[in-house]
Amino acid sequence: MVLGNGPAVIWLDAHIGAEGNNRDMKKLFNDQVSASLELPPINEVDALICGYVDDWRAVGAPVKATDTVEKAEALIAEFQDKDVKFICSATLGRLIIPKLVKQFPHILSYYIFCGNISLHLDWAMDYIDCLQMFDHEDNLLARLTKDIAIDFRKHGNHYQELNNLERANECFQHAQTLEERSNKRVGPHHVRDVNYRDA
Repeated sequence: MVLGNGPAVIWLDAHIGAEGNNRDMKKLFNDQVSASLELPPINEVDALICGYVDDWRAVGAPVKATDTVEKAEALIAEFQDKDVKFICSATLGRLIIPKLVKQFPHILSYYIFCGNISLHLDWAMDYIDCLQMFDHEDNLLARLTKDIAIDFRKHGNHYQELNNLERANECFQHAQTLEERSNKRVGPHHVRDVNYRDA
């Protein structure tokens, strides 16, 4: 099984995504989901087996914010080899998510960040299997961080299957770090817990 090249986060929002806007929030999200471990280089054989093109562990999950659908689509194309998490406003989500779900199967998780969730349930319910909605940045960040931790656990499980316990442990350690960060934001029981070993 190809593990991919790690996670990436694309955030489409006309206001938040505009250059110069919401710098503190963008920095917070990048800091929260970025890698915390200084890891040795990946063995070339492991890289070939797992399908790695670059060392994603050194950067964690970069958060790329943009303000237009066209720019978001360009980022999606750029990150087609990554495990993409897609955040967007509800207004733009209504336009782009139906298209993305059909055209980009590598995007498995969509997050809507909006002021009033109930105003957007009419279209969002069609995507309930892959879409989550949030009206507060702390809850969004906690969920995103947990979901990226789940991805790292999955990578760790695959490394265990390859009998590469060192790499598996690195993934599990990073997943634990992300889980702890998520819990610090909103508490350990606020965001649904997942049995990562079964992920």
